[in-house]
Amino acid sequence: RDEKAILSVKFSLGEHCTDYATAFALELKRDPFLKQFKTYNPNAWCKSSCDPEFTNFAHPCRGTLSTCTIPADQNLTADGKPCPTSCWRFAFRFHQEECKDTQGFM
Repeated sequence: RDEKAILSVKFSLGEHCTDYATAFALELKRDPFLKQFKTYNPNAWCKSSCDPEFTNFAHPCRGTLSTCTIPADQNLTADGKPCPTSCWRFAFRFHQEECKDTQGFM
């Protein structure tokens, strides 16, 4: 299938996080229908952020090159995809846009 999916999960970095989102992602891979989709789990990837507090709603980053203070060469690979040094908001928005462009889902 060409459609892509993204999990909308609470940012988990702290010690008080549960493993529910991870367990859910594993179950998706077992489901006969849902396992057909390439699904992005934001908690399985980068944890960089241009926001010192990571999840401050007042921080101006909206996951775009114009709002993120991490330089473009640290947010994107040579082929224009997020990389391990990407801001998590930038990477999340990238994958949201991929889902929209492929008629996928969140």
